[in-house]
Amino acid sequence: MTYFSWLRTVLDRYHHWWMADRVRISPREGALWRLHPGCLLTIDGNDFEVCTNRRVQKTVEFHCKNEDAEGMLLLKSTPQAPFLKVFWMTGNCQRELAPADVQIWWTKPEVIHQLHR
Repeated sequence: MTYFSWLRTVLDRYHHWWMADRVRISPREGALWRLHPGCLLTIDGNDFEVCTNRRVQKTVEFHCKNEDAEGMLLLKSTPQAPFLKVFWMTGNCQRELAPADVQIWWTKPEVIHQLHR
């Protein structure tokens, strides 16, 4: 195999990979999809722990709480909206957030402390 035929093969494969139909989301949206119980979040300056998660059709619900309050983080994916819709629900109030409005701390500080021992 000559260099040019090898290069052509690589470029063809790259082209097919690039044009493939795959999910394309931002890193921030991907981080929200990977949330799990035990993760810590900061929303509106308040820290919450993800307690449970549940998938309901095209929505994922994350029940979150801290010492003073509870809330539900909702992630909705629809074919009409090219981007992830994020909602924060407390009591009877629901409002939309940008993915960047949710600061993610992957696990509890005690776990981080144990990892660095």
